[in-house]
Amino acid sequence: MAREKLISMHIAFVFLLYHVLIGIATDITDIRLANGVGLFDGRVEVLMNGTWGTICDTFFTSREANVICNTLFGTPQHQRYYRYSDAYGAGTGPIHIDHLDCMGWETTYFNECTYSLDVSCADHSHDVAVACKVFPLNITKTRLIDGSGPYDGRIELYVGGRWGTIDRRSVHKFEAQTICRTHGASLAMYFDTAIYGEGTGPVLIRYINCNEEKDTINSCSLKAPSRSSSSHRYDLSIACTPCGLPDIYNGHPVAFNGTELTVTCHTGFYPTQIKMKCLNNDSWAEEQRCTPFNAFPLKISDIQLKNGERPSKGRVEILVNGTWGTICDTNFEIADANVVCKMLGLEYRSYYTWVSDDSGRRGGPIYVNKLNCIGTESHINHCSYEISNHCTHFDDVAVECTGLTLNITDARLVNGTGPYDGRAEINVNGTWGTICDKNFDLQAADLFCDLMGLRAAHYITGAIYGEGSGPVFIDELFCEDDDYSLRSCRYLSHNECSHERDISAVCNDCGTPDIYHWGHDYFTYNGTTLFADCSHDKRSIGKLELTCDTHTQKWITEGECQEYSFPLDITEIRLSDGPSSTNGRVELKLLDTWGTVCDDLFGMNEANAICSMLGYPPAKTYYLNAHYGSGTGPIFVDGLSCDRDASHINNCTYDTKDNCDHDEDVSVVCTDRKNNGLSIDSTGSCNPACKACTSYDDCTACAARKYGSSCQHECGVGCQNLICDIKSGSCTCSSNFQGDNCDQCVNGKYGKTCDINCPRGCANDVCNGSGDCYSCKTGFTGNMCTQCEYGKYGTNCDIICPSGCSNNTCKDNGDCQSCEDGFTGSKCDQCVAGKYGINCEHDCSNNCAVETCIKTTGVCNDGCRINFYGQQCNMTCSATCLPDGEGRRCFYTNGSCVKDCQNGYYGDMCEVRCSENCINIVCLKANGGCKFGCVDGFKGEGCTQWMISNSDNTANSLNVNAIIGGGVGAVALLVAVGVIIKMRRRLTCLRYGHLTRHKPEYLYELTDAGRKS
Repeated sequence: MAREKLISMHIAFVFLLYHVLIGIATDITDIRLANGVGLFDGRVEVLMNGTWGTICDTFFTSREANVICNTLFGTPQHQRYYRYSDAYGAGTGPIHIDHLDCMGWETTYFNECTYSLDVSCADHSHDVAVACKVFPLNITKTRLIDGSGPYDGRIELYVGGRWGTIDRRSVHKFEAQTICRTHGASLAMYFDTAIYGEGTGPVLIRYINCNEEKDTINSCSLKAPSRSSSSHRYDLSIACTPCGLPDIYNGHPVAFNGTELTVTCHTGFYPTQIKMKCLNNDSWAEEQRCTPFNAFPLKISDIQLKNGERPSKGRVEILVNGTWGTICDTNFEIADANVVCKMLGLEYRSYYTWVSDDSGRRGGPIYVNKLNCIGTESHINHCSYEISNHCTHFDDVAVECTGLTLNITDARLVNGTGPYDGRAEINVNGTWGTICDKNFDLQAADLFCDLMGLRAAHYITGAIYGEGSGPVFIDELFCEDDDYSLRSCRYLSHNECSHERDISAVCNDCGTPDIYHWGHDYFTYNGTTLFADCSHDKRSIGKLELTCDTHTQKWITEGECQEYSFPLDITEIRLSDGPSSTNGRVELKLLDTWGTVCDDLFGMNEANAICSMLGYPPAKTYYLNAHYGSGTGPIFVDGLSCDRDASHINNCTYDTKDNCDHDEDVSVVCTDRKNNGLSIDSTGSCNPACKACTSYDDCTACAARKYGSSCQHECGVGCQNLICDIKSGSCTCSSNFQGDNCDQCVNGKYGKTCDINCPRGCANDVCNGSGDCYSCKTGFTGNMCTQCEYGKYGTNCDIICPSGCSNNTCKDNGDCQSCEDGFTGSKCDQCVAGKYGINCEHDCSNNCAVETCIKTTGVCNDGCRINFYGQQCNMTCSATCLPDGEGRRCFYTNGSCVKDCQNGYYGDMCEVRCSENCINIVCLKANGGCKFGCVDGFKGEGCTQWMISNSDNTANSLNVNAIIGGGVGAVALLVAVGVIIKMRRRLTCLRYGHLTRHKPEYLYELTDAGRKS
């Protein structure tokens, strides 16, 4: 209540300030969300003239929802919006406004919208509600409550002055680890029930997805709750300890009592349970480990792929001692998948090391860990593997296999209308048989026709040319882009396809026409003519006739398509297939063609407009779902929405591009001109809605699909025979419906007749009546969970977009929409010229020859500019290298000089000084040997040895300390050395500095001051 008061005061101030500034008065002074399950969702209510009331849902869209969220919370994004009161309940005050219109994306606040005070809603059943997306959350504290100790309990977050909970249904390992880290601890386990009780505050998070362990919850993808999809029975219970995630082998945790974890051993392991304890040194201790009953090699009696869309795809399960179990994905690779497929008599196609939602997770034992096959084995028992493991069933591996190729020797078309069409049959090893239409596409048709030297023009499913009599050789076909013949395509044959699904084809010299992108369902063939139905775009009628010119190998087209749009030029209207002229399916005529009206959004206002066009008084009732049978031809009108006084549908709004089938054709019962269709009591005072009554508002009989004292309510759409109890509305449900009033679809279904499967991205396969998911599976997003979350792509939205994609978004194939600065390439996995680094944040060296370098290392791609070397060309060639004719001094690979050294230097890089005892100080580059010999008094390769006399006695100038020493005989030695020095002074090419240059290596230093005369 404090939060609502604060929000109310804030919005009231915003409204007051706005209208003072622009000089416009308004009756609405405040806005709020009521009866929400979280902080940011609820029924929308506005304060008008001091009274809170609701908003009727006419024309309410996502634009209006975004503006309400921005006005209340400063975020222009909604999570969901509702046009019925089912989710947040009906309001109790007046319905203040209708036709709320926040036109244009520039509209950001509620007081910039327009609305009508003429409300069309008769009751609160159409009160609008909104769930806003307000993230990141301002989490200031966390706590574990109602647990067995300080380390476990119901996790609660403190946001905006309220303690709230997290919905557990999207929480897996990474999410649980991140939640514990946000709490300042490490994950021990999390529970799949609210074992620590239900919270009482708001539900703060409905959905959380962390692709790895994060530092905080706000680093993950989050979604807000809504009342239709969240409640406290899903509150997350968790154990967060100082000991971190326990390393559990061959079991799974089931309970935590403060410091002790109870682990149940997998099937096939003993004992039944073990205990693990969190010690004071922040580590786990186990009393014993779950031990397998079985030993390598396992007694595997069978293998299967489960929960896939076909028998050749799914979770890998092996049968050991009568019990099915799984294989862990640790180290699982292509070679292992090959062996699994061989055991099934198939060939490998792909594998999954994180079990997809399609393949599912099972209970039971995990038999095999770290499977290691070469790929040539025929059985996994010929490979190596471990039985002990610390896997969970999230790690169950799944594979997809395909069959071999067929030895196809011939092909033909049978039972066609001419030589170019018919049932497609192939000859394999002398026997003719057919192809099932499963997975068959235009590429496969083209490869089939190629067997006869022709091209595919069209293919047809469902044995349209009759059923074959031989074997069905191919149940499912897999042709890749590089398959050049039907013989090279992979196939499956698992005896599931009957001849009712034999594929048929049209083969000729012209191939497919340019308009074949309309879809093969819009084409038919007869004799030599291909007929195209113009209704492919849902806004045109007519047929085109196409014939193949065998000489030019091009199609010749006759006829034209006629397009229609709002407002329709309706020339006639009728009610068809009803019991009288006032009852029937609504049909309109335009462009000399009869068509129908879809029942989307259809109500009494729309029925009255139809009856007015027919010249009748207002309608008695209307029927959805092709009550008088399905029509034919185009569906001209969809989403018809009329005001009360509309006399023609062109006074209303509607869409001429439908998304309906003819089982949604609407029917109307108009009032007869004679007696307005009333059955009245003896006083003649029945409410016009009654078929019979005892008083004006006490109906005893209602028209079909109506109930209530004034027949003011509609029976649930799922009521059998459209009949319900006149007082309560309860009824017996038709197939796929549930609820007291049969107005809800069973789980997994939606639509007017609850016959459409929920989108595959819906969590738990549950969606609302419009096909919007209450929540999405991991990786999916959008109202219908048909899109991948930001940063994800792939069939199951489980592949992370390349890191270089701008805004972390990419296309369905993983290609980036655009690249972050510094990146390039279709997947933005390369750096632009001149950049390198993980994030392409570093500049390549200016000294690279072509100014480009390797992304990961910065190594120049094509060598260095002249006179530079090193992997990143950041080192300069030695100035003592002699340049070649181009001025180049060294090789860029290692810095060695390309030519000789300048006089006085030697070595690969000319970095070593020649001996000063060399004549002219010139030496050989390779070894430093003096090129022109030694100066007088020195000898040796490097002129490093000097002569004491003319005798053979020599001394190495580098080891003069061997001669010079202390103690007895020192004076004699000094005199002898002095003679040598004196002799050297007479040589013009020598100087005293020769011996002093190496003074760090000596005990003494000889100088003129220390020399005796």
